[in-house]
Amino acid sequence: MIYLFILVLLLILSFRYDIRGKERGRDECYIIVLIIFILVSGLRYRIGTDTVTYLYRFYHEYPALEDFSLEDWYVGKDPLFVLLNSLVLFLGGKFYIVQLIHAAIVNGLVFKYIRRHSPYIFTCIFFYAIMEYLYYNTQVMRGSMSIVICLYANDYFLRRKWLKGYSLLVIALMFHAQTLVMFVMPFLFFLRFNKKGIVVLVAAFFLGQVAGILLNDYAVLFMSEENTSIGDKMLTYANSEKYSAQMVLKGAIVTIGTRFAYLFFILGYLKRHDKSNDILRFEPLLMLFCVFMLIQSGFVIAYRYVAYYAIYVAILFAYGFVTLAKSVKFTQAMNYARAFILFFPIMFLICRGKIQDKDEYVKYFPYASVIKKSIDPDREKLYNYLGRPSAKLKEY
Repeated sequence: MIYLFILVLLLILSFRYDIRGKERGRDECYIIVLIIFILVSGLRYRIGTDTVTYLYRFYHEYPALEDFSLEDWYVGKDPLFVLLNSLVLFLGGKFYIVQLIHAAIVNGLVFKYIRRHSPYIFTCIFFYAIMEYLYYNTQVMRGSMSIVICLYANDYFLRRKWLKGYSLLVIALMFHAQTLVMFVMPFLFFLRFNKKGIVVLVAAFFLGQVAGILLNDYAVLFMSEENTSIGDKMLTYANSEKYSAQMVLKGAIVTIGTRFAYLFFILGYLKRHDKSNDILRFEPLLMLFCVFMLIQSGFVIAYRYVAYYAIYVAILFAYGFVTLAKSVKFTQAMNYARAFILFFPIMFLICRGKIQDKDEYVKYFPYASVIKKSIDPDREKLYNYLGRPSAKLKEY
């Protein structure tokens, strides 16, 4: 219910401030929404499969602050994230304090970034909410710290400020080793949706299919005593019926095709009618979103890098939605209704992935907070199946 309340609230604020152009209370409402996002994420209880793993590590694996040594500072150990946990432990805090700090950093940086790059802030936050909010905040706590820092690094790269951009990437790397791939991405910022770009997209699709076919054979290379979890996860993806190449490709035709259709249409409109719009600077980043989506169609683990570029899609979709809603063809309310109807298919497909799949659904629904610490049996059954730590009421 709390998720639905937030989405309805965002649509109301979108109509009032982004479409009707009201100014009174705009900044205050934006801050209130940010606080809601932080509290919902920070006060969650055992929501997200990776969250319960982080919870266990907080109490049983992460070193005390006085035991933190130079040996902990290398790529793969995510030292800045571990340091955050160790600092909270040192101060006598519980794990939900880590969640609150994490939620404040991630959502604070996302909200600031959106405000910097779009006048339609509430509509952008609405698309962020349905696309990535739960993923960033409950599934990839280390990864989302990397993602939000990389957003600001990309701004520097677009302005050819290489030193500042790579400095931020080094910081992001200290939160998650997957950031290594992002060090190569600035060399692909020449990509555009042109003939060369189409060739790259086709190549990305076939690369994904080949990677998916070879996944079983090469997953063993990722296994070692230090990093068995990566190999195990890859084999899980390869052997899972849900993530098999056939199943992923089936879903890709609708899910990826629909997202691309909206993306291409809005970009095409911008290039014809609003060439000076700041969003067009993000074309190479939108291209990389499409590249990783196509790779993901066969090699599902590429979803990790799709998430690095999803905010740019949220900004683009918000522009398309508000532009439709602000047209002068009908009354304001009618235009808003038309925009909602035309964007409903993509909204539905995005939300369906979190609702239709039972495993995805029970990870997030129903919401539970640290105040009540209510245990959902279906969620715990899933965690038990995945080998996640069981609930201990004293730990959180």
